[in-house]
Amino acid sequence: MLYQRILNKFQVELHNLLCFYLNGCYLNKKSHLFYPFIDKINTKVFKTHFQRLYKLLSQLKINTEKRNVLFSFLKEDRFNSEEIAFIISKLYEIFDEILNNFKSEVKEIKIECKKNFDPSVYEKIDENYLKPAILLWKYANKSLKEYLLGFYIHGSISTLDYVKGYSDLDTLIIVKKDTIANYKKLILLRKKIISSLRFLFMLDPFQHHEHFIFTEYDMKYYPQFFFPLVIFNYSTSLLENGKILYFYERDCNLENLEILKKRLEYFKEKYEKQEIPNNLFEMKYFLSTIMLMPALYLQARGIYIYKKFSFEKARKDFPKKVWNIINQATKIRANWRIISILPKWVRELLKFYPNPIFLKVFDLKFNNKIPQWIMNILGNSYLENAYILAKEMFSKIS
Repeated sequence: MLYQRILNKFQVELHNLLCFYLNGCYLNKKSHLFYPFIDKINTKVFKTHFQRLYKLLSQLKINTEKRNVLFSFLKEDRFNSEEIAFIISKLYEIFDEILNNFKSEVKEIKIECKKNFDPSVYEKIDENYLKPAILLWKYANKSLKEYLLGFYIHGSISTLDYVKGYSDLDTLIIVKKDTIANYKKLILLRKKIISSLRFLFMLDPFQHHEHFIFTEYDMKYYPQFFFPLVIFNYSTSLLENGKILYFYERDCNLENLEILKKRLEYFKEKYEKQEIPNNLFEMKYFLSTIMLMPALYLQARGIYIYKKFSFEKARKDFPKKVWNIINQATKIRANWRIISILPKWVRELLKFYPNPIFLKVFDLKFNNKIPQWIMNILGNSYLENAYILAKEMFSKIS
């Protein structure tokens, strides 16, 4: 049991390392501004993550020779993107070897995403607003297809019940085994994925996340909190080679509870320190976190459900007064009409620049004030109310 917990933690840490790398999150401050002309790594952040993984490797008692290959990198003071790709490739090789020799209880789940992206549908509904999704579809099939097992959009841009200005472009990328196994392919994929981020921020400059990513390796030992498989029923495949997928689900009950606990700690800290959102970007993150809580609460109970339907299912477990913060957040989302103030012609030009920074920095600088109508809906006690809801949810599980 202890070994399995360490293995589970290793998988999650490795997954986070890959997401950070491919989404360009290890770039240093100057590189965030000037990528691809400058591509330097924030060594402190990467090395912290890498050290945690190496420590877990030691606890998993991986053979010394393979650990020594990685240990040599721990002595380095600087890293480049090529070295990180090599490290990630080796770590997944080790992860795969462990899985091949580790007997665990897994449940086979067959998944088929039946909806393929149809650009004509998006053009007909709102070609101007939904153009970033169409551009992402074109880019995925031209530049990413050979590296990926799957590429999907999910959320309200997939189901087309979006709210202009609030809804972001949620994506899922599944990386092929042979891409991970060949670190040179991984280097190329990183460049292409960073370039694809511009389409996400063309749609929503206040988007709080990049692509969600996991690998074909993870499907052999899959924790549903990565991406609840029910979401595939409401997702849209961007790739023309969309196919049936087989997942082998592992237990992740403790991790689901830990995720809910971390959200509780987030709201507790905000309330106790009275850390109110200072701008629109922070407020949108706060509201989105509130609206995610019903799904996380149900997930901690072992119920995986599409977020849109989680509100109705979870509501009955809580008093109206406690639940009211959810109603306030959903009302704000429904009435949100804040869109980018960046002129259309500028956004059209920036779609050719393989760095999303300028698609978001303009709004973060000049369009980031919280409108009074939002505060009128939330009232003065919203930090306390969010904390009370999170505390109630956690107490019902723990």
